Amino acid sequence: MGFASVILTGFFFSVLLTFFVRKYAISRSIMDHPDERTSHDISTPRGGGAAFYILWLLFFPVALLNGWLSWQLALTLVPGSIAIGAIGIFDDHYKIRTSVRFLVHISSAIFTVWAGSGFPSMLINGAEVYLGAFGFIFVVLSIAWSINLFNFLDGIDTYASMEGIMVLTSGGFFFLLAGGYDEALLIFFIVASVTGFLVWNIPPAKIFMGDCGSGFLGFIIAVFAYLGEIKYGIPVVLWIITYSVFWFDALVTLIRRFRVGEEWYRPHKKHAYQRLYQSGWGHGRISFFASLLNLVLICLAVIGYYWPTLQALLLVVSIGLMATVYMAIERKNPMYGKMV
Repeated sequence: MGFASVILTGFFFSVLLTFFVRKYAISRSIMDHPDERTSHDISTPRGGGAAFYILWLLFFPVALLNGWLSWQLALTLVPGSIAIGAIGIFDDHYKIRTSVRFLVHISSAIFTVWAGSGFPSMLINGAEVYLGAFGFIFVVLSIAWSINLFNFLDGIDTYASMEGIMVLTSGGFFFLLAGGYDEALLIFFIVASVTGFLVWNIPPAKIFMGDCGSGFLGFIIAVFAYLGEIKYGIPVVLWIITYSVFWFDALVTLIRRFRVGEEWYRPHKKHAYQRLYQSGWGHGRISFFASLLNLVLICLAVIGYYWPTLQALLLVVSIGLMATVYMAIERKNPMYGKMV
């Protein structure tokens, strides 16, 4: 089975499975209702990410049998992804306590980095920087942060789906360029599955991704970034650049809320993309604009891949780009009436 067959299979079955997941969610009243966090006007089924999560559960045994997934790679990638998706499904059904979710996220991240033999060094500007024990902690916290920020930023139709598709697609091509064909195949299967879900998530969305899908994607992105560095020398900084649309908004908004004494873990509508929606932009327009930003960021990352000595500069450029966009949104719809 070649790349094309894997991609078409993932897409087709994801479209079909999302249909059944939607019917199930409606029958069980698993719905997202308009509240202080959402940017929707009507109640909509949630948990659609279970479709591409279930397909992953079905696909990885096939990948093992065909030799696309080694046992070492499976140990690093699979147990954590199963745990993150599973706790997300429970959360979509019953709303699990934050402390329980956090424990599962951290435990999964710790096991994943242990299975991958740590993160003793990383490449920056073509030079190897030794991290020691700090590298282990850095990757664990990064994985947990990625899981949660994807959940934070999954608030309008198409937005999180497109982010996952674009970040993973660029990462998949980095693996291809570096000779990681098996990892690339796994990534493109997930991309195809998320694209199948996207068919149902285009505005007006027929179903939302839910915590299962957002947590799973946040985990997968962070872990493949980690695997790319330790197995093929693909610098993590390239993934940080392509992921800027999500992590920059999440981080800056979190810092600003913390500075004014808000309970940072409470639901809210203060992310930049939410304030852009409040100012009159529609879901599709916001997601399209974010996709254009992602294309620019991917181009910067590609330049960084071929010219490693420019990577730090390109990261600064990507942060500058996101800061410019953030300030433009701030002028359009201030978070607190003034910059805090």
